[in-house]
Amino acid sequence: MLIFAIESTMASWAQMPDERLQSQSQLIVYAQYLGDSVIEIDNKKFNLGILNVSKVLKGQISSAFVFIKTPAPSQGLRSDMIFFKSGQSGLWFLKPVSNLKGIYHISHPSQFQQTTPSGDIVKYWQQRLLNP
Repeated sequence: MLIFAIESTMASWAQMPDERLQSQSQLIVYAQYLGDSVIEIDNKKFNLGILNVSKVLKGQISSAFVFIKTPAPSQGLRSDMIFFKSGQSGLWFLKPVSNLKGIYHISHPSQFQQTTPSGDIVKYWQQRLLNP
């Protein structure tokens, strides 16, 4: 008789240094996650999240909304996937998706920091970005 034991594991992420967050983020915004939807571009399906931006700390945007590529649950789950819930608010450290103009992504949990618009985290980053 064979017995297999499978130990459940959880992904563990090291905190990303502030210098790296700042240098790798083209756009840093305070925003609320409104939700996501599946869209098709060039016969490829993508899951896009929508952020309602209320403050821009770094970069420029042309409207109050920013789109972020999010994992599609239908692809199966992996430990490197990061999901968000509607209503989550905080600072978003965004990198552009190379082949999708105007769409950003998050590849590390440090790139979203839950806070309030006038919270200490926002104040810290406003100060840091003014005096690099």
